[in-house]
Amino acid sequence: MTIRIRKTADYSVNDSDLVITVKFGQGKMGTSTILFNPSDPEAISIPLAVGQIKKISIGDGGQYRGGKLIIITKIADLKTSNNRISVGYEIKGGNWITVCPSFSAKNVAGSTVETILEVNII
Repeated sequence: MTIRIRKTADYSVNDSDLVITVKFGQGKMGTSTILFNPSDPEAISIPLAVGQIKKISIGDGGQYRGGKLIIITKIADLKTSNNRISVGYEIKGGNWITVCPSFSAKNVAGSTVETILEVNII
Protein backbone atom coordinates (compact mmCIF):
# COMPACT_ATOMS: atom_id res chain seq x y z
CA MET A 1 0.00 0.00 0.00
CA THR A 2 1.20 3.52 -0.82
CA ILE A 3 0.23 6.49 1.32
CA ARG A 4 0.50 9.89 -0.44
CA ILE A 5 0.88 13.18 1.41
CA ARG A 6 1.03 16.54 -0.42
CA LYS A 7 1.97 20.04 0.79
CA THR A 8 2.59 23.41 -0.84
CA ALA A 9 4.99 26.09 0.37
CA ASP A 10 6.38 29.43 -0.82
CA TYR A 11 10.10 30.21 -0.99
CA SER A 12 11.73 33.53 -1.85
CA VAL A 13 15.06 33.05 -3.63
CA ASN A 14 18.04 35.34 -3.83
CA ASP A 15 20.56 35.25 -6.66
CA SER A 16 22.80 32.58 -5.16
CA ASP A 17 22.87 28.81 -5.61
CA LEU A 18 19.95 26.83 -4.26
CA VAL A 19 21.20 23.90 -2.20
CA ILE A 20 18.65 21.25 -1.21
CA THR A 21 18.75 18.50 1.42
CA VAL A 22 15.98 16.00 2.22
CA LYS A 23 16.26 14.47 5.70
CA PHE A 24 14.61 11.31 7.04
CA GLY A 25 13.79 10.53 10.65
CA GLN A 26 12.44 7.58 12.59
CA GLY A 27 15.12 5.21 11.22
CA LYS A 28 13.71 5.31 7.70
CA MET A 29 15.36 5.55 4.29
CA GLY A 30 14.10 7.00 1.07
CA THR A 31 14.86 8.49 -2.29
CA SER A 32 13.75 11.75 -3.86
CA THR A 33 13.22 13.33 -7.25
CA ILE A 34 13.42 17.10 -7.75
CA LEU A 35 11.56 18.56 -10.72
CA PHE A 36 11.25 22.13 -11.93
CA ASN A 37 7.93 23.18 -13.39
CA PRO A 38 8.29 26.52 -15.23
CA SER A 39 5.49 29.06 -15.08
CA ASP A 40 4.53 28.21 -18.68
CA PRO A 41 1.51 25.88 -18.35
CA GLU A 42 2.47 24.03 -21.55
CA ALA A 43 6.05 23.35 -20.44
CA ILE A 44 7.15 19.92 -19.32
CA SER A 45 8.65 19.52 -15.84
CA ILE A 46 12.45 19.39 -15.92
CA PRO A 47 14.21 16.77 -13.77
CA LEU A 48 16.98 18.32 -11.65
CA ALA A 49 18.09 15.54 -9.29
CA VAL A 50 17.24 11.95 -8.35
CA GLY A 51 18.41 9.79 -5.44
CA GLN A 52 19.68 10.71 -2.00
CA ILE A 53 19.32 14.51 -1.84
CA LYS A 54 22.04 15.82 0.45
CA LYS A 55 23.42 19.29 -0.22
CA ILE A 56 22.55 19.10 -3.92
CA SER A 57 23.16 22.41 -5.72
CA ILE A 58 20.65 23.08 -8.50
CA GLY A 59 22.12 26.41 -9.60
CA ASP A 60 21.25 30.09 -9.31
CA GLY A 61 17.91 30.59 -7.57
CA GLY A 62 16.95 33.49 -9.82
CA GLN A 63 16.48 31.18 -12.80
CA TYR A 64 13.63 29.40 -10.99
CA ARG A 65 11.64 32.52 -10.05
CA GLY A 66 7.99 32.27 -11.05
CA GLY A 67 8.11 28.49 -11.32
CA LYS A 68 7.68 25.61 -8.95
CA LEU A 69 10.08 23.05 -7.52
CA ILE A 70 8.44 19.69 -6.93
CA ILE A 71 10.18 17.32 -4.53
CA ILE A 72 8.76 13.80 -4.59
CA THR A 73 10.07 11.48 -1.89
CA LYS A 74 9.36 7.79 -1.40
CA ILE A 75 10.03 6.35 2.03
CA ALA A 76 10.14 2.64 2.77
CA ASP A 77 9.10 1.45 6.21
CA LEU A 78 12.29 -0.46 7.03
CA LYS A 79 12.05 -0.24 10.79
CA THR A 80 8.71 -1.90 11.52
CA SER A 81 9.12 -1.57 15.28
CA ASN A 82 8.43 2.14 14.76
CA ASN A 83 5.43 2.75 12.49
CA ARG A 84 6.06 6.47 11.96
CA ILE A 85 7.89 8.45 9.30
CA SER A 86 9.18 11.98 9.13
CA VAL A 87 10.72 13.95 6.27
CA GLY A 88 12.29 17.39 6.54
CA TYR A 89 13.57 19.79 3.89
CA GLU A 90 16.42 22.26 3.96
CA ILE A 91 16.83 24.75 1.13
CA LYS A 92 19.62 27.30 1.23
CA GLY A 93 19.69 30.31 -1.08
CA GLY A 94 16.63 32.21 0.08
CA ASN A 95 13.94 32.27 2.76
CA TRP A 96 10.74 30.37 3.44
CA ILE A 97 7.72 32.66 3.16
CA THR A 98 5.54 29.97 4.65
CA VAL A 99 6.86 27.84 7.50
CA CYS A 100 9.57 25.42 6.38
CA PRO A 101 7.53 22.32 5.58
CA SER A 102 8.00 18.85 6.93
CA PHE A 103 5.97 15.67 6.79
CA SER A 104 5.12 13.16 9.44
CA ALA A 105 2.74 10.24 9.54
CA LYS A 106 1.82 7.51 11.99
CA ASN A 107 0.52 3.98 11.52
CA VAL A 108 2.48 3.36 8.33
CA ALA A 109 3.84 -0.11 9.14
CA GLY A 110 4.36 -2.12 5.98
CA SER A 111 3.55 0.85 3.73
CA THR A 112 5.45 2.97 1.28
CA VAL A 113 4.91 6.67 1.89
CA GLU A 114 5.17 9.18 -0.94
CA THR A 115 5.49 12.84 0.00
CA ILE A 116 5.04 15.55 -2.60
CA LEU A 117 6.25 19.03 -1.73
CA GLU A 118 5.40 21.77 -4.22
CA VAL A 119 7.53 24.87 -3.62
CA ASN A 120 6.40 28.06 -5.36
CA ILE A 121 9.55 30.04 -6.13
CA ILE A 122 9.16 33.78 -5.63
